[in-house]
Amino acid sequence: MEPSLSSPGVALDLACGLGRHTLWLANRGWQVCAVDVSKVAIGKLNQAAHKLNVNLDLVVGDASEYNFDPVRFDLIVLFYHADRNLFPKLASALKPGGLLICKLSLRWDTDAGLTALGTEPLNRDELPSLFPKLHVLHHRERPVRDRGVVEFAGRKEFL
Repeated sequence: MEPSLSSPGVALDLACGLGRHTLWLANRGWQVCAVDVSKVAIGKLNQAAHKLNVNLDLVVGDASEYNFDPVRFDLIVLFYHADRNLFPKLASALKPGGLLICKLSLRWDTDAGLTALGTEPLNRDELPSLFPKLHVLHHRERPVRDRGVVEFAGRKEFL
């Protein structure tokens, strides 16, 4: 059976911040592991989870140091953390049929100054090439103020 957002499974919200996506998924029955480098953000997410009476697997740590078990997740959510070294690990951590949903900063105009977001923005049309083993379900790039944004959803092929 193909996973979808309507049939809960095991999810990873990487670089989750305050956990908006984590809480949304947990409220819908997903088992969610949330990872963020900020101890404060994870603490606030823990408080919100208790108020909502949902269980989460919370990890304080750098996304680049997270131990990605292969074939573990039905869904991985990644918003605004474009570490190219993570992308092969993300694809490996998806179960067959699993979904990756991400929204990342994108270099839109090569002449414009880049905003300081901590990681180098992706180039236009780069993201799908970084996930060659995922079937692209959605890919959209658009300008937003002085930078761009890429939205991507991909499904890991069944073996």
